[in-house]
Amino acid sequence: MNTLKQFLQKRETYLGLAAAIAFQIIFFIVWLTAYDGVYDRVDQIEVAIVTEDEQIGAAVKKTLLETDVVQTQAYESLKEAKQALERHEVEMVVHIDNYFTDQLLTVQHGVVDYYINQTNPTLLRQMMEGIAGEMTERIDREVFLHINQAVLPEQVMTQADIPAQAQPMADELVINITENMIQHPVEGNVIKVHDRDGFAISMIPLLIVLASFIGAMLISQHLQLAEGKLTGKHSVMSSFLARQVINLVAAAMIACLTIGLLSVFHVEINKSLLSLWGFQMLLFYSFLAVSQLFVILFGNIGMVVNIVLTALQLATSGALVPRVLLSTTYQHIGDYLPATYGVNGYFAFIYGGGSVQGAMNDVALITGGALFIAAVVVLCKYRLTKRRRELTE
Repeated sequence: MNTLKQFLQKRETYLGLAAAIAFQIIFFIVWLTAYDGVYDRVDQIEVAIVTEDEQIGAAVKKTLLETDVVQTQAYESLKEAKQALERHEVEMVVHIDNYFTDQLLTVQHGVVDYYINQTNPTLLRQMMEGIAGEMTERIDREVFLHINQAVLPEQVMTQADIPAQAQPMADELVINITENMIQHPVEGNVIKVHDRDGFAISMIPLLIVLASFIGAMLISQHLQLAEGKLTGKHSVMSSFLARQVINLVAAAMIACLTIGLLSVFHVEINKSLLSLWGFQMLLFYSFLAVSQLFVILFGNIGMVVNIVLTALQLATSGALVPRVLLSTTYQHIGDYLPATYGVNGYFAFIYGGGSVQGAMNDVALITGGALFIAAVVVLCKYRLTKRRRELTE
């Protein structure tokens, strides 16, 4: 009983309990508000439409561009649309080739290609496959209407030598076309760009970002506690510089560990190991810079801010739910957090495509901003401490 009383008299006991409560409350608030109405924002997804067929394909293109299920945009060429897909400007490319009408009229079978970029969260990939299926059904209906209203009358008029033969020919064509429509003459062909097998692979960006930020948060917390015990022995400026040296060494070590673990679990990387090491080192150092900023600003209370950042980064990074389906507020918040670009970078490393350099530039910018603010705060504290000493002397 005496031991229990000793624990209850320690401030750290209550801080631990408070942290557990804070995690529960913060994650509930952030995640339930961030993911509220996700399926209601499906119409924000961008889809590219490329049509080379000028007959039935042109009518299908017009129908698809008028849909309100998703945002659609016409592209002149498949190459241009694929480039937009690589840049994540669109989430899917719908392609109708120039043989579409000929195939429908000769063999009663046409194919529509759907290009889906796999360097996206699993939820978005599944949604795009579902939307592709819906579009195929819509194209089926449009083909039926177009053949009956445009192609059928034209064929009847050109083939009927005697006007009296037109009606029987029209009836026969309608019967044939209706039978073909029951069999769904339009087939959707889903082409997965940068595809990789296995669900576990798709979770690696989330895994690394989560483990990295929590690790960085714990390092920042314990370095803050260590700095508190060294108060008075060293200047705050020298402590800050020593802290950055430790952070750099920790970032380099964690980057080596990450590469080692990916190798152990046979995760193939589409870029060089050196670039992966540099990216992970920069990302981890960025997490350290951001998490240390708030403990420098607020002390131990800064850990509560870091808990909020943990929830925000997981929700807005795009690792679980695509950012396009989040509210505008959460999308803007994610723009200023390193996890967003960490996830983008790791999708590029694992699946190929995308811009690792662009992600590194964004992470470096956030890191520089966090370090600059932290240095200004430390410098202000240094001058304040120095002035107090001068006044006491």
